Amino acid sequence: MKLATLGKTAVVLLSLLFPANRRVNAQIIAVTAGTLIDPDTGTEKAKQTILIDGETIVAVGSELQIPSDAKRIDLSDETVLPGLIDAHDNPEYRFADSRDEMQKAVRENIYWGARVIKIVVDGQDYAYSADDIRFIVAEAARAGRKVAAHVQTERGARAAIEAGVASIEHGWVLTDEDLALAKKNNVVLVSTDFTVAELIADGMEPDAAKRTHEKYVERLKRAWDAGVEVVFGTDVMADVKGAL
Repeated sequence: MKLATLGKTAVVLLSLLFPANRRVNAQIIAVTAGTLIDPDTGTEKAKQTILIDGETIVAVGSELQIPSDAKRIDLSDETVLPGLIDAHDNPEYRFADSRDEMQKAVRENIYWGARVIKIVVDGQDYAYSADDIRFIVAEAARAGRKVAAHVQTERGARAAIEAGVASIEHGWVLTDEDLALAKKNNVVLVSTDFTVAELIADGMEPDAAKRTHEKYVERLKRAWDAGVEVVFGTDVMADVKGAL
């Protein structure tokens, strides 16, 4: 069992407690949670019991009758939430400038098994244009692949969103107009926002880390209000003791 810290409260990921290979006719498991986070409603519920039969959560509530032969897991002092999937990873990149190079890079990666094409739109002195990215998106689509776009600047984000990528990674600088267009084009935001502790561990001064984190949170709230789908991604670059 692994724990992630949320303030002073431990967070337990259900997917880590119950491996996917558990047999269907396994013993009923009853988890008592001090606090249960419900992502569907964005609410916290106190003193909840979760009943699991094999790989299926069959009941959740505060007054459930627990079978006498159930295996009990007491997390009454902890916070429980569904397991998270880290949607952000960093593959080995190659440089592609001309259309021929872009086409070759896409096809070569697909040949070697890539199921998603990830591009670095900006993060340097130049940035791919919306037309460049459209070309890559179209080439990937011929093989049934989607494109994820690493973006750090507003210019890069707008180009990627206009081009119709499947997701923008990071997206630290987004205007309300960018978010409205992302919603319209069904572009997912893979937010890789760090906690203050992680920013400090990566070398940022405490005051700057706090300001940066506040900007992350403000941007996430605007994305939520705009109806943009937000996906979890770590992109962790520094270890923080006690964090998952």
